[in-house]
Amino acid sequence: MLLHGGLSTGSDWARHSELLASNWHVIAPDSRGHGLSTNPGGDLRYSVMADDMAALCGVLGIQHVAAWGHSDGGLVALQIAFRHPELLSAIILDGVPHRFDSRYFAALDGFFQGAGLGSDEEVDNMEFAAPDRVRRIRETLAPQSDHQWRDLIKQTRQLWTAPREFQIADLASLGIPTLVLVGDRDPFVPLDEAIELMRLVSESELAVLPGSGHGDYDPVCAVTLVTDFLRRRRNPF
Repeated sequence: MLLHGGLSTGSDWARHSELLASNWHVIAPDSRGHGLSTNPGGDLRYSVMADDMAALCGVLGIQHVAAWGHSDGGLVALQIAFRHPELLSAIILDGVPHRFDSRYFAALDGFFQGAGLGSDEEVDNMEFAAPDRVRRIRETLAPQSDHQWRDLIKQTRQLWTAPREFQIADLASLGIPTLVLVGDRDPFVPLDEAIELMRLVSESELAVLPGSGHGDYDPVCAVTLVTDFLRRRRNPF
């Protein structure tokens, strides 16, 4: 199961899906409020999105799954591990910020073109300063109504600054084979934090993608690393 990051859709995994399909059955859903998935609750929470994905697996008759989550998708994967551990054979945490620090907030402010914490003013600033990014959100990520794209940006900003729905100490109790995957130039997840996450999570390994930022890596390289990890480490059930 490929879990996309915030302000993305399952279609962003197209190349990964193509490469993985020779060995695995692959699903890449749109998470709540993104793409073709609605958000009847009106806000975004990782725990709710995790329950969504567990319910989807139930509908599809999937009893066990390896979850590869990028950024927000990795935080959803962690919530699946905490809330539905029987479902997961392995987790890939790809560019996942497990804690907040000044570097994280600086990267957020740069992304959103301001520090308005999900205000209408911040959305206006983002539309002015990053029109191509906003156009993609309007046309691809939130195509269902004229106001959905603004709601999605504000909900995502609030999600990215809300307290984590787990304690750092909880990571040691996961007990699920985990690969921490990170680009060596990721502004949201500096390398030292990825190393810390690997050390906090039980049964985990670390893989570093050279010359890469937050998700902008070579899919072939990433899929090769993930495939090797899954063949060696996933729970067979």
